[in-house]
Amino acid sequence: MKKSTIKDVARVSNFSIATVSRVLNGKGNVSPDIAKKVLDAAEQLQYIPNQLARGLKDQKTNLVGIVVPDLKDPYFVEVIALLEQRLQPENIQLLLLQTHYNEKQEKEALQQLEAKHVDSILISSVGGNDKELGELVVKGISVVLFHSRIKVNDIKIPQITEDEEANASLLTAQLLEEGHQLIGVINGSKSSPNAIDRYVGYVKSMYTGGEVLDSAYTYEGDYSIESGRKAVKRFLSLPKRPTAILSFHPYFTIGAIAELNRQKVRIPRDITIASLGSDPSFAMLGDKELIVHEYRAELDVEEILFHLI
Repeated sequence: MKKSTIKDVARVSNFSIATVSRVLNGKGNVSPDIAKKVLDAAEQLQYIPNQLARGLKDQKTNLVGIVVPDLKDPYFVEVIALLEQRLQPENIQLLLLQTHYNEKQEKEALQQLEAKHVDSILISSVGGNDKELGELVVKGISVVLFHSRIKVNDIKIPQITEDEEANASLLTAQLLEEGHQLIGVINGSKSSPNAIDRYVGYVKSMYTGGEVLDSAYTYEGDYSIESGRKAVKRFLSLPKRPTAILSFHPYFTIGAIAELNRQKVRIPRDITIASLGSDPSFAMLGDKELIVHEYRAELDVEEILFHLI
């Protein structure tokens, strides 16, 4: 059987190729009656895949794109699992893409999802693609940010995130209250909005506590376990070792623990660790060994669904 073309759809629907193209690509202002006739013709001719044709009946594909920095991160794993559990009964399919904390890869992921005509994009952004996200909203794609924030002028994008500055400030204050004066900080890239907020929170608490900041006690990592190891090696080589480590990612915490164990530094007797974010492996140390702020995946998913559906 000969494959149908857009010209065939235009002939059967009795509209111009330009009008048919706008309908099939979801672009331009077309009345619902015209769109229905074009989509009926396209489905009749099997011009587009059946599942896409069914979705386009009401201008939906039932596809939701999810873009995260790391598909192995426990927080993202839990969020995705909960979303799948809630959305599968609604016949909504998730398309998962990871960016490895890379701005360029994030931009490419957004382009891929736009090409697949997703209804919505749920993204934990690493920053730098604010303009691209705003353009997607203008094109009619619903965008929801979570566990991250951006600044897009005049465009409303739901942003579901905890107050990272406050989280870091509270953890720092707790360490200060316990008597720690030298605190090693393992943070992410300074280009990341989350990393900036966390560092600001740390600095504010340190100044409030009357402590002197020393850049030697701050390590900028790349969201890897190895970064946690390297940070500890540097901290332990300082003339005055920190008595506490403030870790702003679970991977940093895992690496820090591994290196401290390797060097036979006891936790928390010799060095206390406070971690933003948890990981199942923390259970090996026992509940009282670490100070941990756990992110609330269940509550975040409820808010995500409110904006998504």
